[in-house]
Amino acid sequence: MPFPFTRRTPKQPSPAAACALSLLLLGASLLSPETAEAGKKKRRPSAPPPVYVSNDATLTYFSPPRQCGAITFPCRTIQDGIEAAPDGGTVLVGPGVYANTDFVSGLGGRGERNACSHRGCGAVLVERGVKVLSTEGPSRTIVDLTGVRVSAPAVVVADGTFGTPGRGFTVLGTTAVAQGALGVGIHCEKGYAGGNLAIGNRIGMVLEACAGSANLAIDNTQAGIVLAAVVAGETPPALSGSYALANGGSGFSVEAAGAQLHGSQAIANGTSGFELPARTFDGRAAAADGALLHRNLSMLNVGDGFALRDAGSLGVTFSASTASANGSATSTSGSGEGFALEGEGSRVVGNVAVANGHYGIDVGASGAADHEIVQNQLIGNFTYGIGWLNGKPGIVDRNASYGNRICQIHNPGRTLGAATRGYWGGPDGPVGDVPTCQVPELDPVAASAGQALTWGQKKSKKKKSKKKSRPPAPPTWPVR
Repeated sequence: MPFPFTRRTPKQPSPAAACALSLLLLGASLLSPETAEAGKKKRRPSAPPPVYVSNDATLTYFSPPRQCGAITFPCRTIQDGIEAAPDGGTVLVGPGVYANTDFVSGLGGRGERNACSHRGCGAVLVERGVKVLSTEGPSRTIVDLTGVRVSAPAVVVADGTFGTPGRGFTVLGTTAVAQGALGVGIHCEKGYAGGNLAIGNRIGMVLEACAGSANLAIDNTQAGIVLAAVVAGETPPALSGSYALANGGSGFSVEAAGAQLHGSQAIANGTSGFELPARTFDGRAAAADGALLHRNLSMLNVGDGFALRDAGSLGVTFSASTASANGSATSTSGSGEGFALEGEGSRVVGNVAVANGHYGIDVGASGAADHEIVQNQLIGNFTYGIGWLNGKPGIVDRNASYGNRICQIHNPGRTLGAATRGYWGGPDGPVGDVPTCQVPELDPVAASAGQALTWGQKKSKKKKSKKKSRPPAPPTWPVR
């Protein structure tokens, strides 16, 4: 009789043997070439250490210069630190005065260096993507060019970063310039410049294919901050959260097509607060087509609040901004508009112009066509709320114009055609199609008879009430 077949259950390894086997397999996988290569890919290279600069560092006279930058052996000048840093590295600058440290004309003294580029020779040249930061901010870190005859801006950012909010620099005194030089404090060609103070230069700061924020330009003899034209294909300049105070020319000069200027303030400057000029800061024809100025404040400037001077500019937008108390006024005449427009196809949307020396919004006689004046408030300007002087078609819609000294809308050629859904300071709105100031200014008591009407709408009859009604409040609209 054959031996019967029986199925045997395989013997299970003990717990200790199972654990040892698992560890052995894990170790083999970790040692495999594939796993080792994957581990290499996940590791990030460590960033190079920063290069340190101190204005009381030991002076060195080796040629080439001895390598400096360690925290125990910092560089003496900012330019030494930049040259010691690797591509894309960081330079940390300690507090003190740099550039003209001996307060003698020229940068050849102890602890001073020239930094030369295609623009000439100044004090600092940032390149190779290097980031230059102060350790204690602009109030304690100063690049001083007072009395130094230079042929280039004090600081040129060819490619890199010069300052960030809270870690920027003060750059001052770039006025004693060589023939042909423009006396610019900071000229950023490509990269970023932020948190800096430019004071007492001819032009405080120029941004080309460069971004910036939290910069301050004070008491420069010409423009405060310029958003300059760029070469075709480069990114236009963008600036936010910056200030221009008491400069001899305009606070901000916007010269680049597609430039963006947000959340900034121009106060008490010698010409306009924000200007889009016909000529650039270096004498070329300007064309700020498609520029956007949004949520800015312009007040107490000698000229206009916002001025588009270039008759050839197309599609500039001013939005959600305020122009207040610009220009000047006497008992008989005034000057200074809240918004002054030339060019073609500009949009002025959701702004406020209050207590300016002449018009709230002025569409100039030499302007082209197709401007849109929408959802603005024009209050208490010395002459007119809106002046439509160019004799060309356009859009005036949903504006509130009241309390202006002469009248609310001025269209001497009667060519605007229609100004729709507006509030014009009186209960019945204008008479007919956009009159030449045919609606006299009404005092608050006389204006209390009813609400403003859409043009062409008949006024509804209401029963007389013995109670005095309050003057109608102007409507408000959301900004598109």
